[in-house]
Amino acid sequence: MSTGDNEQEIDGPGGAPDKSRAHGKALDRRDLFKGLASLPVLGTLGWGAWRKKTLADERRNQVLAELGVSGDAPAIIDHAQSRPPADRINLGIIGFGGRGETLMRGAGFAHPEVTEEWRQAAAEDPRNTRLSEFMLQGDLNVAFTAVCDVFDVRAERAIAASANETRPGGDSGSRPAYRFRHYEELLNSPDVDAVLIATPDHWHAPMTIAAAAAGKHVYCEKAMTRTEEEVLPMVEAVKTSGIKFQLGHQNRQLESHDKAREIIEKEILGKVTLVETTTNRNDPWGRLGMGHPPGRQSRNHRLGAVPGQRRQAGALQPRAVLPLALLVRLRHRVGGRLAVA
Repeated sequence: MSTGDNEQEIDGPGGAPDKSRAHGKALDRRDLFKGLASLPVLGTLGWGAWRKKTLADERRNQVLAELGVSGDAPAIIDHAQSRPPADRINLGIIGFGGRGETLMRGAGFAHPEVTEEWRQAAAEDPRNTRLSEFMLQGDLNVAFTAVCDVFDVRAERAIAASANETRPGGDSGSRPAYRFRHYEELLNSPDVDAVLIATPDHWHAPMTIAAAAAGKHVYCEKAMTRTEEEVLPMVEAVKTSGIKFQLGHQNRQLESHDKAREIIEKEILGKVTLVETTTNRNDPWGRLGMGHPPGRQSRNHRLGAVPGQRRQAGALQPRAVLPLALLVRLRHRVGGRLAVA
């Protein structure tokens, strides 16, 4: 029959109109409003969340405008997005501890256990978007072809992560990474174009110098080196070889730090005479509590030839502290600015 809304109705059981079967017709406005009316709580929550985000964005933009600071987000490098397989960059990672695993994940390769945990978390709580955010990362068109770590368990985790098909861009068709037990062998591999160095600090300089000599591009974790004496030959090796080198600064590369620097440069805060920072790591991820995973290892190979490093198993190895006089000299070497990682 025909209604005032010019909608076709089909009699359902007992002669009552049944619109849901009207030629498979999609919901009309009246049905939609009825459905929304039955979910007042969800509707209110959705509106509240959207309104909160909108107000936060407006407040952020207003504050930045009043400070005269740009509101631009970090630029996305177009040429870092997906490219043909022929242009794929083959990576090797040296050191697959906490930072190494994080770096590899940032490149789009997470351990299968991690992605499965994210998947289950999303199934239990739709608000958990960790997996979807990971999959939305840009496909950097890279493959991990080699790994070097003296810990068996860590090396095996890196290999598993390199072959995980749950990643941005999907299955790349590449083989699992090959394990090298000595970094010199990895650097001599023709299947490696660039390396990620995420080892203890005292290995950064010798490994970077060796990588430069082998013509491998380098991403090196902070701190760049332990001493000034290690910095100079490292810089010279990079310049002489012509390789690309990037130093990782972790959260110091976040947008918030860039804005803070811009605010200081504009002298919005006036003359800054004192900066105090603290770090509280009273948890298993603290420097003194991380420990080492089980598995065989070559302790002397890990420690290298650094004076005073070969100690009894379990002994504390203090991190190097740069004296103030050295920091002042480094400040003048980098044009009057001092960046401490």
